Amino acid sequence: MIKLHDRKNKNYAGGGSPLGNFHRVANMMRSYPNLRQGDPATAVIGMVVKQIDNILWAMNTERFYSETSVDEHLADISVYMTILRCLRSDNQPLTMKENLQ
Repeated sequence: MIKLHDRKNKNYAGGGSPLGNFHRVANMMRSYPNLRQGDPATAVIGMVVKQIDNILWAMNTERFYSETSVDEHLADISVYMTILRCLRSDNQPLTMKENLQ
């Protein structure tokens, strides 16, 4: 598990705290206290913020143009945005009761 964490975490924390990406994403999401935690759209946005954090960290550590995974993160954002558009077109946010089922 340590090897897996080190490999996966290189993109998110290279040169910083091993858990820095979690703290940065949490701080970004905390800026919006009225987000509906049970809404799938909020979950999708959380995933997008995670991808954006990775890209910003690559820029911050001067790896934006050399890190091959950056393009994967950009592609992931495109997919997540399409999913978010589908959720919006349904226009039916889940209630807390429905989320628990």
